[in-house]
Amino acid sequence: MKKALSVFLAVLMICGCFAVGASAATTILNQVADDWFGDSAHYAATRDQVIISFDTNGGVFKNDVSVYDRQTGLRTSTGEVSGVWCMVPATAGSTEMRPGTEVSLPYVTPPADRQFDGWFCYEDGQTYGAGSRWTIPTVIGGQATAGKVIHFRAAYSPAAVEEDTMAKIMGILAKVFGAI
Repeated sequence: MKKALSVFLAVLMICGCFAVGASAATTILNQVADDWFGDSAHYAATRDQVIISFDTNGGVFKNDVSVYDRQTGLRTSTGEVSGVWCMVPATAGSTEMRPGTEVSLPYVTPPADRQFDGWFCYEDGQTYGAGSRWTIPTVIGGQATAGKVIHFRAAYSPAAVEEDTMAKIMGILAKVFGAI
């Protein structure tokens, strides 16, 4: 009986390991739904425009960001923004934010001990530099981009690690006593 119970618990533990890793990537992409598009005043864009989603991944936009309130259809300017932020057209139906037009990718202040490398695009698997002009493609991965949300996530790498202060002092002392 003990062996059967041990095998059953081992199978449960293995199944638990598989279930945790499978849901992480899709949760980030589903934070911004396609219900941003429509024809009334409370939608941010029409079906021929694109919305770009930026996940700061623990970082912060430090300059003023124009934030769109989906409930009221109004924009407000705010200071620091973190989390998932969406770049939407200034007016639904305008010529901006359409496939083939250019947008500037924003800068982000990285978390402590990290350095900002750029924006990773989930749809095409490429990383683009902040501040660069990015042309909204007409097709990504065989699908038209009009009426879609394109997802970016801030990419970071470890910042240069400073040498330990005590190691610096010991190095200086070793040189001094070595010279004596």
